[in-house]
Amino acid sequence: MNGQADVRFVLVRPRDPRNVGAACRAMKTMGFTSLAVVLGEPIDPERAGVLAHHARDVLEAALFCTDLDQAIGDAALVAGTTRRRGRDRKYFSLFPEQLAERAAAAGTGTVAVLFGNEDTGLTDAELARCHLAVTIPSSPAFPSLNLSHAVQVVAWELSRALERSPRTPFAPIGGREVDDL
Repeated sequence: MNGQADVRFVLVRPRDPRNVGAACRAMKTMGFTSLAVVLGEPIDPERAGVLAHHARDVLEAALFCTDLDQAIGDAALVAGTTRRRGRDRKYFSLFPEQLAERAAAAGTGTVAVLFGNEDTGLTDAELARCHLAVTIPSSPAFPSLNLSHAVQVVAWELSRALERSPRTPFAPIGGREVDDL
């Protein structure tokens, strides 16, 4: 992306390799290929590859890290996804579209977006390493998204904001013009 931020999706301690594969697919559908995985437990690449489907190249090119520093050390902006706020966490969170606006305005450099593991999310210490927090609004009755679904929502917003060629705006035309066409 010339003149635009390079977005890296960072999966922190994912537990299920199928979620890693599904996250690869979610990223690639929105045009992103930079993935880092901070390992807690080893990930079985064959199980991850099943759900990566046509995004296996994203999985194969992923940076597998032993600690968070390896995944975010070079990032100009680090955002952590979370549904929780509090004293030991961020006091406010951006929505995905607000993160996307900031990423688009950041210019060049790496923007790292962290996603915690499926059971516990990001720890307080991991979120403290982030410049900002991002929350995906969801129902209070069931506020936790699947890892790949959260990746998809954030990737979609980022792709919209970072799109290189703006779409032609809608320009309504009259009925006669439609008939002439």
